[in-house]
Amino acid sequence: MKTFTNDWLVRLNATHSGGVFFLAVELHVDTGDVRYYANTQRAIVFDGNTYQPVFLAISGLGQTSQQTLPAVQLTTTNVTGQLGQFLETTDVLGRDVILRILHLDLLNTVTNQDSIQLQILAAEWDEERATFALGLNIGLQELLPRHIITADFAPGVPEGLRRASIL
Repeated sequence: MKTFTNDWLVRLNATHSGGVFFLAVELHVDTGDVRYYANTQRAIVFDGNTYQPVFLAISGLGQTSQQTLPAVQLTTTNVTGQLGQFLETTDVLGRDVILRILHLDLLNTVTNQDSIQLQILAAEWDEERATFALGLNIGLQELLPRHIITADFAPGVPEGLRRASIL
C-alpha cells in the first residue's frame, strides 16, 4: 500500500540528507486544462510543467493490511479567496488528481519518487481553507446526483461555507 501523509514526508526527509521530499498535486480540471501545485516556497519545474507553490496538507492514505480503498483528505489554503471563487464556478467533482511525492536534490533536479491517481469525491471550503476528499471513483457519480449547494440555491447555507459532493 502506498503512503501519502505529511508524517511520511517528515520521515523521508529525516532519513535523507541529500535534498528534500515534498508533495505535489496535478489537478485535471478539463480536457487540456491541468493545474500544478507543490507544497514548496517557490515554483518548481518537473517534467516540463511548473508547479505553483501553495500550502498542502494530506492525511488518510497510509499503509494498511486491511485492503481498504484509498481515501485521502487534501487541505490547502483559501486565504486569498481565489480557490473559493474557482470552486464556485468550476465543477471539479470526479476530476482526476495525481498526488506525487517529488524529490528536489542538492543540484536542483526534481525526480518523481511515487505517485497515485485519485478522483475528487467531495469538496468543502470557506474563507480560510479548502478540503478535498479524494478516493477511487467507482462510478458513484453515475448513480447519485452531483450538485454544488450555494447560498443562491439554498438560502440556509451560510455565505462563508460551500460544500460539494458526489456522495
